[in-house]
Amino acid sequence: MSLRRGIVGWLVFIATLILLFLLISFIRGEYPGFFHRTAEVKEDTVPGKGFAPVEELTPEEKKVLDDRNIGDALKSGDVNDCDVILDEALRNKCKDNLSYAGIILSGNEDACSAITNDAMRHQCVDQILLGAAMEAFDPKLCEEIQSEALKTKCLNQMQVTVTRTATSTDDCALIRDPLLKQQCMDNVYLATSTNAKTAEGCESIQSGLVQERCKADVAESLEVDQAKEAYIIATANAAPVTAQQALSICDTDACKDKINYNLAFEKKDLSYCNKISDSEMQKLCVQHQTENIDAYYLKAATATKNESLCSKIISAPIQGLCRDSVTN
Repeated sequence: MSLRRGIVGWLVFIATLILLFLLISFIRGEYPGFFHRTAEVKEDTVPGKGFAPVEELTPEEKKVLDDRNIGDALKSGDVNDCDVILDEALRNKCKDNLSYAGIILSGNEDACSAITNDAMRHQCVDQILLGAAMEAFDPKLCEEIQSEALKTKCLNQMQVTVTRTATSTDDCALIRDPLLKQQCMDNVYLATSTNAKTAEGCESIQSGLVQERCKADVAESLEVDQAKEAYIIATANAAPVTAQQALSICDTDACKDKINYNLAFEKKDLSYCNKISDSEMQKLCVQHQTENIDAYYLKAATATKNESLCSKIISAPIQGLCRDSVTN
């Protein structure tokens, strides 16, 4: 009796397993994703980095993912990080923006062709042409710039810079504007005359005010030289004499004024102008030596592409011109 009950129990157990197996098979056949649905929904609704499984994402989730990827790309500065951005327009915009600055710095005009945005691509070429024009002081490169506003800026900036930094009349030939060209020529004659300490070159200056300044600067330089000679005689000093040393033996205000006038430029320090007793000469010292100091640092900055020298320029407009000339 007990044996029969045991056999029946096992048969019932086996039949139950078979029914359960058949039921599971039926469910799987009718609803293949039933047993994995929870895991798949969880996986697909959480945005990950990259493209999988973006086909299941909603537009809002894709936007969140793209915003995150754009932020990561901007942080790294690596244009390759833009590749994971889903939206093609945003992906191209990311690449354009990250590539732009590097291409400008490289100075490679051909590299601008990689930029997909038409306006940005043209701007890239124009900015490289502007930098090349300023570096070579070649107005022909300015003419190749497509943007009329930037072309005008290039030509104006080049002409004004050359006007203040030219070292020969040949440099002035680059300038097309007749007034700026004459100013350039006058500045060259002024610089060469004061350096040579001869007033002959001053006669070639067209501007009456600049011509007077030229003659005055030459005369003052010659008087400083006389003071230096007097210092040598008085001290029996055979070594080169500085204006500062010559100042120590000046016995008149006129002598001291002339030396302080020259020291203002020699030391690049306008405080020497304040030591001049003659009020009219003091004003001229501030005006002339400011121009001389500004021209000195502008010329040095553009020649060496050293932007830090621009900060030594006194006049704010000239300082801005200097930064534009060095950085563009």
